[in-house]
Amino acid sequence: MRQDTSYDFYLETPYKRAISLGLGCFLYAFLVVFLPFGVNNYDPNHQYRLDFFIEIGYFGLIVIGLTALNEFLVKPLVIRRARLRQVLLWSLWLMLCLGLGTYLLYNILGNWHDLSLGSAVGFVLNCASVFIFPMVGIFFYFRYRSLSLRYREMRVNWQQERDPNQLLRFTGQGKNEGFAVTASDFRFARAQDNYVALYYVKAGHLKSELLRTTLAEISETTGYPGLIRCHRSYLVNLKQVHSFTEGHPLQLTLRDVPDPIRVSRSYREAVLSRLRPASIPA
Repeated sequence: MRQDTSYDFYLETPYKRAISLGLGCFLYAFLVVFLPFGVNNYDPNHQYRLDFFIEIGYFGLIVIGLTALNEFLVKPLVIRRARLRQVLLWSLWLMLCLGLGTYLLYNILGNWHDLSLGSAVGFVLNCASVFIFPMVGIFFYFRYRSLSLRYREMRVNWQQERDPNQLLRFTGQGKNEGFAVTASDFRFARAQDNYVALYYVKAGHLKSELLRTTLAEISETTGYPGLIRCHRSYLVNLKQVHSFTEGHPLQLTLRDVPDPIRVSRSYREAVLSRLRPASIPA
């Protein structure tokens, strides 16, 4: 069996959002609770006041902003496929950016009273010692979730070998609201406000069924490994991909579907890795 060394989740939007918010919130809580690095000016009679919470909040916000900027704008330009080496190098880069960013904010708030190379290096190292904990925690949480999903796909795939015409059951949020179709007939799902349109083939014609649900709920509850999110508004059946154009953007052409479906940049690498013949579930 080929060892899985990819970390596709590392390039996807949920991870980027989690790491951005997680680092900022963790730093804010850490500074407020433990008062490290002279945050309270070493005052033994320090009291929590509104202005203190607001000032510490600036550091949380700058970390969220810098992390989001790097994750959503810079990372797609420098990391095309996540491997352990890329993950480690990117983590070092992120800690450097966040350390320098918080150091500059610290000096701005303090009227540039501690501006020196030595202080900057010390500040970056101190920040790195704090950020490493949420970074590792968030990474391994998403890694565990990714492996759990792969394991579930393997189990479902094994069951499909005995039942190639697996029935996909979709459940809506309304009472007794649901729809079922065979995996070989199902093509894709499209989000429409508070509803999802399920597209399937019947008697050679493309038809649709509308359910009050979300793409995330469909992906989690259906249990069919051939389904993959390719866009904020689309989830497709990989087994029904007839062809694809590996350009910018990546587009998928499904059997019996006249218009190609666009793959957004955040899902591009995950979709391409699954489009390899050995990766598409039977």
